[in-house]
Amino acid sequence: MEIKKISDYRIIYYFCINVDELEKKLSDNYNLIKDKISFKGFRKGHIPIKVFQKFFNTDYLYNKVFEELITQKYQEILKDKKLEIIGQPELIDLKPYPFDFSHPLNFGLDVNLVPKIDLCKYKGLEIIKKNFNIEEEIKIKIKHLLEKQSIVEDKKSNLFLELRDIAIFDFEGFINKKPFEGNQAKDFSLEIGSGMFIPGFEESMIGMKIKEKKEIHIIFPSDYHVKNLVNQKAIFNVFLKAIKIKKPVVLSDEVVKKMNFKNIENIFELKKNIKKNLEIENNFKEQKYFKEQILNHIINNSYVDISKYFLDKMKEQEIQNLKTKIMKEKITLEQYLISLNISKKKFEKNIEEKIFHKFKWEILLKKIIEKEKLTVLETEIEQIKQEINKVDNKNIQVNKNHYSSSRIKNYLLEEKVFNFIISKAIIKIDIEKNLKK
Repeated sequence: MEIKKISDYRIIYYFCINVDELEKKLSDNYNLIKDKISFKGFRKGHIPIKVFQKFFNTDYLYNKVFEELITQKYQEILKDKKLEIIGQPELIDLKPYPFDFSHPLNFGLDVNLVPKIDLCKYKGLEIIKKNFNIEEEIKIKIKHLLEKQSIVEDKKSNLFLELRDIAIFDFEGFINKKPFEGNQAKDFSLEIGSGMFIPGFEESMIGMKIKEKKEIHIIFPSDYHVKNLVNQKAIFNVFLKAIKIKKPVVLSDEVVKKMNFKNIENIFELKKNIKKNLEIENNFKEQKYFKEQILNHIINNSYVDISKYFLDKMKEQEIQNLKTKIMKEKITLEQYLISLNISKKKFEKNIEEKIFHKFKWEILLKKIIEKEKLTVLETEIEQIKQEINKVDNKNIQVNKNHYSSSRIKNYLLEEKVFNFIISKAIIKIDIEKNLKK
């Protein structure tokens, strides 16, 4: 192993794997799969490796050998307890490629080290606690529930379309005089002013009368969920067939029973249930708001010397991952940026800021964990796994794979950091504002 120090925060480790070691690793891995291989002239599981290399696709086997070698050498690097590595190592200078097991294999692992850190004071922070008007929230929830119970009937007076009226209509849309997917519907129901349709469409319908036809011009918004319709100009031919209104319902025990909530039969039980759920919801919002304040304070007031080289590498990787993802939707990065109405320069800046904040927080978080000697017990990890499995009993195996012990441990450590800082904080109540829904 040859070590090349690039900077205080970056080291490259060069490795040369000799032919004997390569062949042993290749043989060990081939022995694990040979029992499944059949070839004319040989008994199943008794095909010599040279025959396999000549007549079969060796990509899987060679890649497996190489992955094991990379992991093995990286573990050798990690044995140096003085090193604090950030991110994943980058494979460089791989020779020969494609693999040739008759020659030594050379490669380098480029690793980034935890940079210089100046952690700010985090004990005794002033944290704002938002004041929730629980009674007002209960009224709003009940109002929404009553709207769902309201009776829809034909409009008897002012027989033109107004805000909050329900329009029953047919429509057919065209872009450049051509139809598009989802461009038409019959007896479509839409509450005017609900914001459920394309921006500008509902407003254009106001004032229409029953059996009236109208041509409505709109532009699909930049954040429209169908990418190929983004920013497209469209014309809709609309025929209004009926106008309906919602008849308000007064809250009563009978109305509550019609809502069909389990174990809720009257107004008192309904309000009690809503209050309980709101308290859980508001507690979650409160904790989220506390964490945002702590996160912002620590990130904005601490110094971490993350190198531009590291940020550029992470940015390239993030952009490549995004390209791979959107390629499945058959759109290019350029089309994706148009749909977001953002320039490439601004997009890359946003990615860089996101990466910088992510890694800065990870480094500072680790520093606080070490400083406060915070730990996670195996019993705590198992308890989280059990709770996850209760949520989705039909998919236990997926949960076990997705929520690995290491990920759960990291989550619990982060929660312990937040809880520790909150326990040492000065909480001040903001009586003027409520958290937005």
